[in-house]
Amino acid sequence: MIIRLILREILDYEIDELSGTVVNYYFTCKREAWLYHHKIHPDNWDDNIIVGRALADSESKKHKNVFDYLHFDKIKNKNGHFEVTEFKKSLKNSLSAEKQLLFYIYLLHKAIPKLKIVTGYIQSGKKRHKIEVSDDILKSFSLELYELFLVVKSEHPEKEIFKKICKKCAYYDYCF
Repeated sequence: MIIRLILREILDYEIDELSGTVVNYYFTCKREAWLYHHKIHPDNWDDNIIVGRALADSESKKHKNVFDYLHFDKIKNKNGHFEVTEFKKSLKNSLSAEKQLLFYIYLLHKAIPKLKIVTGYIQSGKKRHKIEVSDDILKSFSLELYELFLVVKSEHPEKEIFKKICKKCAYYDYCF
């Protein structure tokens, strides 16, 4: 019960400080999330950053987003419920993409509690990864958001841990 009260207080007060990018980075690398949250930005000329930005720009022009304060890529009403889609250049890191999508859906549910969102998709080219969303999933995700807050609000970033994905990271020079 105490954790829920703390969660409610923190999430209601500070949820607007997070972005989908921070959530995505957190589930890829906690250090990367901390750096981004503290306005330490990656190499903007990194190939992954350029491709990601171009993909987001091209998809946002195709799909009208009626919730301008949220930066998800596509939302559409289908048979009485909403489908939210997040476009990615690849599905290699599907966990972080799924969590980013859940973050957007979580914010939509907080903003419009009666909004029916049952399905989310992560799409790369013609491949689509379907994500079922339920109240239980969103409650569990709110606990993950609390852990994310603890990491990004800490005084120092997480210690660097070299992983295979680090070689292609735009933050590589900040760690190694």
